[in-house]
Amino acid sequence: MYAHEQFRHDVKRSLEKALGKRVDDSMILVPPNSAFGDLSTKIAFTLGGNPKEQAIKLAKKIKPEGHISEIKTEGPYINFYLDFKKYSHKVLSDALKKDYGKSGYGEGKIIIIEYSSPNVAKSFSIGHLRSTIIGQALVNMHKAMGFKVVPLNHIGDWGMQFGKLIVAWKKWGDKKAFAKDPIKELTRIYVKFHETEDIALINDARETFKKLEQGDKEATKLWKLFCEYSLKKFEKVYDRLNVDCKNYDGEAKYVLNGGTKRVIDITRKMGLAEKEEDGSIVVRLEKYGLTNLLISKSDEATLYATRDLAMAIARHEKFCNAEKLVDEHIEGWKNVYVVGNEQSLHFKQVFKTLELMGHSWAKDCTHVSFGLITIPGIGKMSTREGTVIILEDVLDKAEELAEKIIQKKNPKLPNKKKVAEMVGIGAIKFADLSQNRLRDISFDWDKVLSFEGDTGPYLQYAYVRCNSILRQTKKTKSDPHELAHPAEIALLKKIAEYPNIIKESGLSYSPHVLSNYLIDLVHKFSEFYEQCPVIKAESEGLKGARIELVMSTKNTLKNGLSLLGIETPERM
Repeated sequence: MYAHEQFRHDVKRSLEKALGKRVDDSMILVPPNSAFGDLSTKIAFTLGGNPKEQAIKLAKKIKPEGHISEIKTEGPYINFYLDFKKYSHKVLSDALKKDYGKSGYGEGKIIIIEYSSPNVAKSFSIGHLRSTIIGQALVNMHKAMGFKVVPLNHIGDWGMQFGKLIVAWKKWGDKKAFAKDPIKELTRIYVKFHETEDIALINDARETFKKLEQGDKEATKLWKLFCEYSLKKFEKVYDRLNVDCKNYDGEAKYVLNGGTKRVIDITRKMGLAEKEEDGSIVVRLEKYGLTNLLISKSDEATLYATRDLAMAIARHEKFCNAEKLVDEHIEGWKNVYVVGNEQSLHFKQVFKTLELMGHSWAKDCTHVSFGLITIPGIGKMSTREGTVIILEDVLDKAEELAEKIIQKKNPKLPNKKKVAEMVGIGAIKFADLSQNRLRDISFDWDKVLSFEGDTGPYLQYAYVRCNSILRQTKKTKSDPHELAHPAEIALLKKIAEYPNIIKESGLSYSPHVLSNYLIDLVHKFSEFYEQCPVIKAESEGLKGARIELVMSTKNTLKNGLSLLGIETPERM
């Protein structure tokens, strides 16, 4: 049990002993002002009579234990103060361990996280960056909490766009250009298709996609070719981003294995779906306050929704039942979709349809949405209109700009290119992950790559500063009891929060919670660095304790940035 958790446990246990009954966790609070203690309880409000009098009466019965040094009342609140000498020793002991922050909170629980999900035969655009890095951060945090994590990349490898691409390839495709850069050539002909207003060509695309769904050999051969080259291109991007997102789960599988047909058959037999006059099939959802869900077009072609329904059912059967989690009401199952805000209605429709089909586990399916990402001067991106910003171009620019800054600051650094890669890509990731995911993001290159302010490079530089201090010191006997300066106490308390921050950030699917914690940690470290000399500490015991405080900061910062998918250079 980590120090922060241990103190909370001590407070809860002391309250329960005094009351002679269990105390709910919600009764224990962090006061808005540290003058009112390190933890507080509002339980006096629940005891009847005058809350202030009840608080005084109860406080007299509580005996300090563990990490509790003192108990005071303030109106109806009972405030608990840390025994900092005991606490500091425990915090440093925890934070110096390599795997600091990891826990068994999620042990025995499964979480499937679908993220990234780029579209085959299209360039990996900056529009897919958010899903990719938010999803990877959530994967990392849930693994740190002990969950069994199943990361899935739901590739967009099916749909009407393939009818258009096949027709466009036959009409305008250039084999030499394809051999040189397959995705660039496929994007070119896709844009060209959408520039035409030839009705015959559009009808041909619809017919071609229908043939693909029916297993036409020529259409299937081209489709497989487009998929093969796309995945190779995607994997290069994932390698640059240090993202492990190669567990592919494409849409096509659920069409080809009959999953979508079963969904249509079941919903019709259950009376959930009806055939319209034009031959299309719709799930009726009006009475639930939702738009009806189209699951089959008039030409019998399936849609995203049909494939998502089939996929969700297959996932539950494969990953849940395989772990013998046969009780559909079990709390150990989560299916998370990291997809943009614009798909909010779609997921409400899909989850409601699953529920109506009798799958009570639909309540454990969650849409983790996020806003758009833009670069000033360019509006919403569109492959059809040829206004996509290629992610690799953005990464190249970030690394180039980072290298120029490093060259200016530290021209003698031996591995500038590698450090520039860490800094540039880390800057892009942190600029995104430090924002509330629901907001739209506009990139500002000067701000993103700044070594000052609340940026990725600023945090990486703090890590390098820790290294610099430690290189100038030798390990000596430590006495954490000598840590008494307000800056030391503030930094140590902040380090102690880290394991709980992982839990808070991960369970709320909010990487910005962890990001903002790391910013605050570095602010506290800067205050400590300015006010508390390490090398010239007043005593050997204090010097040793301050060295351990620097080491703990370094370890916490490295582990936290690693969960966000950001590397930490040893020098900058």
